[in-house]
Parts: sequence; structure tokens; C-alpha cells
Amino acid sequence: MKDLKHHVNIEDGVTTGITTDDMERMVAVSNSQILQVREEMCTSVVELSAQIATVSESVKRQNVCVVAVQKMLESTSADIKNIVNEKVTDLTAQINNLRSLVQSLLPHSALQAGAWSKGQGGS
Repeated sequence: MKDLKHHVNIEDGVTTGITTDDMERMVAVSNSQILQVREEMCTSVVELSAQIATVSESVKRQNVCVVAVQKMLESTSADIKNIVNEKVTDLTAQINNLRSLVQSLLPHSALQAGAWSKGQGGS
């Protein structure tokens, strides 16, 4: 109480018009306001924690979806690569078969002429 009296200048016989009762009331009001703000902050922290948990769950679900889509794309990409490789192999075999067929149908002299023109820089 002595400190409180010092703040209202009672010790020197000079007063500011504020009594110790006024100061005690202001301190009580201030304490009440501090408690109210503290409670509001606690409530806000609880609400934010709940929102963070909700966001965390949403992110986890999205990550599962992203991983699933990634796996599906990898599988699809591998399937497409395999199909393209099969088609290239089939087309290469067909080209070689046609080449052999054409060579077997041409007379022997035409084959020699074709070999000679390749050796001379022809197509």
C-alpha cells in the first residue's frame, strides 16, 4: 500500500485528486481486462489449433491424391512407352519384310545396279 500511496503523491502532502481507492479500482478493472484478454487469446489459440488440424488433414488427403495420380501417370507413361516400343518393333519388322520381298522380286541385275549406285553416292 505504501507503493500505491507513493504513486498518488500522498507522502509529500500533495495529492493529484486520485485516491488510493480510485487506484485500487483502476487496478482491479485493469486486472479484469487483462484476464478477459487472456481468456480471449486462449480461445483464439484453441480455435486456431483446430483450424490447423483441419488444414493438416486436408493436406494429408491431398497428398494421398497427388501420390495416387503420380503413380497412375507413371504407370500410364510406362504403358505408353511399351506400346510405342511394340509399334516401332512391329513397323521395323514390316519394313524389313517388305525390303526382303522387294529384293526377292527384283531381277539380280537390278540389285547389282542398286548396289553400284549406292557406292557412287546415289540414294
